[in-house]
Amino acid sequence: MQKYHFALWGLLLLFVPLTTAHAANEARQLMEQAERLFDAQQLSEALDAYINAFKAAVEEGDLHTQMICYCDIGIIYDDFGDFLTSTDSFLRAYELAQQTGDSKAQAGLLPNIVAGYCRLGNTESAHRYFEMEKRNVMRDKYDYWQYYVYYNEARILSAEQNYEQAITGHRMAADYARRQGMDDRYVLYQESEIGNIYVRTQRYDEAISQGLRCVDEATRQGNGELLVNAYKMLTDAYAMTGQQPQADRYRELYVVLNDSVYNQRKFNDARFRHAKLEDQLKTAHIEDLDHRLSYNLRLTVCVSLLLVLLVVFTVIIVRKNRNLRQAQILLIDKNRQLDKQGQTQRLMLDQYLRGDDAQQSDAGATRQPALTDDMAALLLKRILAVMDDLDTISNPDFSQQMLATMVKSNTSYVSWVINENFGKNFKTLLNERRISEACRRLTDTEHFGHYTIQAIYESVGYSNANSFIRAFKRVCGMTPSVYQQLARTTS
Repeated sequence: MQKYHFALWGLLLLFVPLTTAHAANEARQLMEQAERLFDAQQLSEALDAYINAFKAAVEEGDLHTQMICYCDIGIIYDDFGDFLTSTDSFLRAYELAQQTGDSKAQAGLLPNIVAGYCRLGNTESAHRYFEMEKRNVMRDKYDYWQYYVYYNEARILSAEQNYEQAITGHRMAADYARRQGMDDRYVLYQESEIGNIYVRTQRYDEAISQGLRCVDEATRQGNGELLVNAYKMLTDAYAMTGQQPQADRYRELYVVLNDSVYNQRKFNDARFRHAKLEDQLKTAHIEDLDHRLSYNLRLTVCVSLLLVLLVVFTVIIVRKNRNLRQAQILLIDKNRQLDKQGQTQRLMLDQYLRGDDAQQSDAGATRQPALTDDMAALLLKRILAVMDDLDTISNPDFSQQMLATMVKSNTSYVSWVINENFGKNFKTLLNERRISEACRRLTDTEHFGHYTIQAIYESVGYSNANSFIRAFKRVCGMTPSVYQQLARTTS
């Protein structure tokens, strides 16, 4: 799990707790329990508790508690590298902060929204929210506000690949933190960002020097998150300079510490329950729309009985509404199929991570002699990590050979592991991942509504329309334009 996200929640925690003095209720009590788990860095357990608190807040109509839950849920998803869900959670929290008139929470959320859009590569939105952040000067916490202004300006420059200017910006933020006497971790955030940029720009010798300094400082501070990042930085830098023993050493340290800090299995379980809750909320919204639709139909029939001249018009309305219902069912079924595919893949990963003896025994009967059970499990984990990276799989030149290189294996083993665990070849798996993301962007009018279908398929790795349409029909059973029309109709 590559982590290039630091100091995300600093401002948020400075302001949101100041606005939570509400009467105790079930949702509030559940949220306090979640906050205790969050403060103890039991992130997966905290995510579960926040989900329960959010559900209770919805039932009670407590918008303020819903806002705080979305805030901390966003932080947890960011910690685990799910930047899309994290940014979406912060945006929902920001909308609720506007509804409740909580100006301090709005100010605390803006830096996090900017950071999220930078990680997603959406610099246009990052700039828009950054301008809002600069306008919302925090007089009572000016030092922190100015620090995050420096920080986010550097993040935007990095997202735009202006790396030298970004390094200068991160150094300005670090110098400012030192001058203001801020906690040492605020300086370490910037040093870690600079080291990550060195790796991205293939300045590996400088990355090694920077990484070693970050290891020493993170160890001194007891900062597990930044120590994980420093180990990953050194692993990549040493590997790319051909210093394999050092790379292996830091890779082992990275794997052990990453597993202790971020329990991926528990997080996947909690994320599944979160997705289930979101589905329930969407279903309730659809049922509400259906109820309104039925009411309108009954009213239309009554009016048609009194006004004979409107019979034809009434029939047209009924037919259109029937088509709308069919379109809703089709779109929902298709989305459920995609969700089931994702759930199946997560369950497979959980089985490997738990070391399911029965599974390994069965697999051993057909495994290639040169590939042990442990090697196959590790290779599958690496393959899934790469295939979950949208930037990587959206590269038009991404191939099985490139995947094999990234997971430090060969195409034979990679092909075998994919076929053994997914029942399909690399090309089919890649198309399914790309098409799944294309479906999401086709229906996300808020962030991709201004994109043409060509822009969307190019953004997920297809170079021509014919190959995209063939792959899309094979996965979804319809053309992209039909899918988009159905999605917009149902919304």
